[in-house]
Amino acid sequence: MAGPPRLYSDEERKERHRASARECQRRKRAAVLADPELLAQARDKERARSKRRRTDCPEQIRAAEHRRYLKRKEEAAGRSRLRHTGWTRVDFERAWVAQEGRCSICEIELDRKGTKPHSATADHDHDTGAKRGLLCRRCNLLEGHHLKSPLDVEEWAKRLKTYRLRYQTGPDGLPSQAL
Repeated sequence: MAGPPRLYSDEERKERHRASARECQRRKRAAVLADPELLAQARDKERARSKRRRTDCPEQIRAAEHRRYLKRKEEAAGRSRLRHTGWTRVDFERAWVAQEGRCSICEIELDRKGTKPHSATADHDHDTGAKRGLLCRRCNLLEGHHLKSPLDVEEWAKRLKTYRLRYQTGPDGLPSQAL
């Protein structure tokens, strides 16, 4: 003797329907892939749908393509950073948090991406490959060029100060010392 029929909750009923629909879709997909003629029809139908959507909603398509472009660009930047400096995305994020988004040298607020002078660059030792910290592009360039200079930092700073004093502009906007 069977008991009363089992009553399903709305969620159970919806899940049973979803499972049934998934199975039906799987069978249809298998049938289409097995028959070359059906496969060609399905491709033509998808191409027509895609073309219709491109003409009906060009702004949405352009926005979606731009989002994909930005995502690929960020992924490529991460691969490039890893290849050139040994910094992974996780290393970059840890340094960003530890430095509170500021350059290790001049302490200017950094921009996460881009090519602006205050964009973050992952600094590393070229000889050992050791990761040092995040620098703004200007400090990174100065630090890198200083390594190639035979002058120590104090001597370089002294010469820079002398240079700037020598070529200060006067009230007329011209250098005070002629070239």
